[in-house]
Formats: sequence, structure tokens, C-alpha cells
Amino acid sequence: MTARTLMVQGTTSNAGKSLLVTALCRWLVRQGVWVAPFKPQNMALNSAVTADGGEIGRAQALQAITCQLKPRIDMNPVLLKPNTDTGAQVVVRGHAVGNMDARRYHAYKGIARTEVFEAYRRLASRFDAVIVEGAGSPAEINLRADDIANMGFAEAVDCPVILIADIELGGYSPISTARWPCCRKANGPAPWVSSSIGFAVTWGSCSRGWIGWRKTPDGKS
Repeated sequence: MTARTLMVQGTTSNAGKSLLVTALCRWLVRQGVWVAPFKPQNMALNSAVTADGGEIGRAQALQAITCQLKPRIDMNPVLLKPNTDTGAQVVVRGHAVGNMDARRYHAYKGIARTEVFEAYRRLASRFDAVIVEGAGSPAEINLRADDIANMGFAEAVDCPVILIADIELGGYSPISTARWPCCRKANGPAPWVSSSIGFAVTWGSCSRGWIGWRKTPDGKS
């Protein structure tokens, strides 16, 4: 059995990805769905110890608890813990493999990619649904090659994506739509993308603008 998969990405860091994934996981549990959280690659100093003796990001540990599950290393197979301005301790499958600067990690990314997709496949074979959290912004084109955190992952597993933005920062509509061309490979297929709104807003205040641009540039709803 292969789980149905949905990915949540954000226009920026701190857009509310972790919160929305947590809420979706909890809602699905209440509907009787056997669901698991997943974040391919996380960058965070704070981590949580898993039931199988490794460490993952705290957000994924909390998401696991909302799913009524024990946190497992497969829920966050790659964790980057910054220790300099240009480097981080790299944690793969719950255990540190060394300190790497950006250049060295880029060379290591093939191994990290393999671990990410193996972890995802294990979860997808066990659960009815997997809710995936992206990292940072999918529009960071300098990180697009061999991406495992955002659209690169979504394209590889062919899953729909929800793109969210924090409306309190302003410019929600142009920020969301302008990022779309940067998210895709030049000639690659376009995952189905819907935009959602972060934090306090009423439907009446945004419905007119939403209806006007809810289709992607490819004409997909």
C-alpha cells in the first residue's frame, strides 16, 4: 500500500509550515486516517530524541505526537544543526555523520537524497497518508539543483503542494504568485499547487482576490 501524500511549502521561513502540518495531521487523525508527518531536510539547532534512539527536529516530534505516534528517525531523515556561519553538523537517520560546510554538504547530497527517499518510502508503505513539510522557500533557485527539501522532493514523488504565506508580512498575493516560476524546473512537470493564507484573515477579506488568481500559470486549479 502507498500512502496519499500532501506537501506544505512556504514562501519564506516562519510562514507557518510546521503549524499547518501539525494541524492537518491532527485533523486527519480525528477523521480516522493513519497518518505520519515527514520533513525531508530540516535546519534547526534544537532536536528531540526519538523512540528508536536518534534525533530529529522538535517540530516533527510534536507532529508525531499529534498523530498519536512515537517520534521516529524516518520522520526527519536529514537534520542540519548550524555551528558556524557557513557550516553545520549533519545528522542523517538520527545520528551525526560529521561537520560540513556548504561545499562539502553539496558533494554529500547524493547520499542524503538516498536516505530521504528511502525514509519516505518506508513511511508511505506503512501509513494511509503522509503530510510533508518543506524547508525555507522553494524559490531559492541557488538551491534548486538536487533539491530534496521542496519542489525537488514534490516532483520526485509526484505529490500536490500547498504554498502558504504569512499575510501579516503584507504582499501575500504577489509574493505567492511571483515565486511560482522560480519553483519549477525549466521544462519539468508542474505539481498541482494551491495557495493558502497564514494566520488571522477572514474569507470575506480575501475571497475576491483568491478567486481571481487561484489557477496556476499552467491553467490548473
